Amino acid sequence: MLSDITEEQAAEIVDKERFIVDGPDLGFRNYIGNKYDWFGTALESLHSAIKADGWYIGENPYAKSLKDAVEKSPRDDYKTKLSEANIFREAQSRVLCRERCLVLRRVDL
Repeated sequence: MLSDITEEQAAEIVDKERFIVDGPDLGFRNYIGNKYDWFGTALESLHSAIKADGWYIGENPYAKSLKDAVEKSPRDDYKTKLSEANIFREAQSRVLCRERCLVLRRVDL
């Protein structure tokens, strides 16, 4: 499960990189930020890899509920509210629950 992954297990999944040329500084790749941005932990790197692939962890970033999404609609007509509901549903379909999400092992081809 995503919630059970340890730092050591995450380090086997993500890329470890040297961020200062000829220096001792090692870090873990930030899959979202620029190539000079990095994380000190493998778990942060893993979360950025998941988000970079278009998934969200734990909570829908668009709205907390379908009702909230519809209520924040800029106009009061049915078409606009339906559009807001569809945006919420699409984002919700990309939310991963930490307690129920299985993470498979990385395989380099």
